[in-house]
Amino acid sequence: MALPTITEAYPPMHLDKLVQKIRAFPTLSREARCEFIDTLVAIHPTLNLCWGPGHHFRRVRRLRGDELPASINDIIRPDGVSSKPGRANTTNFGVVYLSDRQDTALREARVDQGWALIAEFEIRPNHAIIIAPIGELFRIVRTGRGFLSGDASKSLSNLLNACETRDSRSLIITDAFLVTMTMSFPRM
Repeated sequence: MALPTITEAYPPMHLDKLVQKIRAFPTLSREARCEFIDTLVAIHPTLNLCWGPGHHFRRVRRLRGDELPASINDIIRPDGVSSKPGRANTTNFGVVYLSDRQDTALREARVDQGWALIAEFEIRPNHAIIIAPIGELFRIVRTGRGFLSGDASKSLSNLLNACETRDSRSLIITDAFLVTMTMSFPRM
């Protein structure tokens, strides 16, 4: 007996209904928009990626003047400094951005010259980081490779290609819509 496809196991919203709701989204009341998003979140399968012991992540902080952080906490999130809105956070809702590559960490901190501190974190033995990257499936379909899924991108693409076309499209459109909403939530 064959295993069900991802859309058989987690049926997406019917494609026509999904497209109609997304087109109408800007005209919906805030309550109706939240209800629609809640519905999509409830039916959308969550991709989970796991990084285990030995994986390294970096955080960069630009230094200004003669500033020198007293501890690693000042690199992670300095006391008394409010977070600014970013891709994954709203004002005063802190998110720590980490990168698995040093050059990416430097670009994220917009360090092109001057002094910076780079903190490197390693996942300890018997521990793991599990993330649920919303929009990763959409990215794989668009570019052939996800931001975070790396070499698993091909397997995930095959997983999507095993589904009925309309169901796969609905799943991908939902993933794209949810990542868009995540990035624009304060303005919703």
